[in-house]
Amino acid sequence: MTNKLFKKVFYYIKIYISKLYKLVNKFKIRMENIDNWRDHVEINPDVLVGKPIIRGTRIGIDFILELLAQKWTINEILKNYPQLKEKDIQTALEYSAHAIKLESVYPL
Repeated sequence: MTNKLFKKVFYYIKIYISKLYKLVNKFKIRMENIDNWRDHVEINPDVLVGKPIIRGTRIGIDFILELLAQKWTINEILKNYPQLKEKDIQTALEYSAHAIKLESVYPL
């Protein structure tokens, strides 16, 4: 292999590795965020008959989703339920996404 060709191949390998490194780092960040809901969601049979709730509250994940479905803004939710934080609403969405991913639907 000539020196010029070697430099060209090395240059493209370096670019490829750089792009791959960036992609892996983005993936790591996404993977870290996926399970964040586990620290904020509580399932306790003594609270709301075991429905998933935001830890430290009696507010169910389903209730937050209903508010969002009724076109409440995040600010409206936070104003009316001051015990919630913006992270709690994000957690409700993350938990719901996780629950739906686990669901299997089979044709009858």
